Amino acid sequence: MKTGIKILIVLMVLQGALLFAGGGQEEAVEVSGRHVEVEPGWELSWEFQGEEIVFAMAAPTTGWVSIGFNPSRMMSEAAYVLAYVDSSGEVQIREDYGTGNTTHASDISLGGTQDVRVLSGKQEDGQTEITFALPLDSGDQFDVVFTPGETYVVLMAYGPDGSDNFTSRHRSRTSLEVQLIR
Repeated sequence: MKTGIKILIVLMVLQGALLFAGGGQEEAVEVSGRHVEVEPGWELSWEFQGEEIVFAMAAPTTGWVSIGFNPSRMMSEAAYVLAYVDSSGEVQIREDYGTGNTTHASDISLGGTQDVRVLSGKQEDGQTEITFALPLDSGDQFDVVFTPGETYVVLMAYGPDGSDNFTSRHRSRTSLEVQLIR
C-alpha cells in the first residue's frame, strides 16, 4: 500500500509540474466589454472602426508581445500578430501563421500579405504597449475574418525582457475564448 501512495503522490506532483512547465495561464481571466485583463499589466482591448478592428496590447515585458486567433490545435493554423519596440523606439510588427503545433512563419514567407497597420507603440517602466489595426477581411488566406459578435479563440503571449525579435520563446502565454463585441 505504501508503494501505491508514493506513486499517487509522484503523479500529483508531475501533473502540477507539467501545468507549470507549459507556461499557460490557468487562472480566471477577466473579460469586460471590449477589454481582457489576463493579469495586472497584461491586457488586450479592441474596437471596430469602419472596415478595420483596432487592437491595443500591453504586457509586462521589454520584449515582444503577440496575439493569435483561432488555432486548430495548439499554435497550428492560427493567425498571429507579433510586435516589439526596438532600441530606437520604432515598432517592429509582423503577421505570422501557425505552421505547426509550436511553430509559426511570416505570412509573406508563406505567400500571404502583411496587412497589419501600426498605430502606436511604446515601452516604458518595463511595459510594452502596441496598438495596431487589421482589416476585417483582408482576403489573405493566412488571416482571420473578423465579424462583430463572433467568438474567437485568442492566444496571447509575451517574450522575456529584451527579446526584440520574432523568434524567441515566450515568457508567458494564455489561451481564451473572447467574443469580439462592437
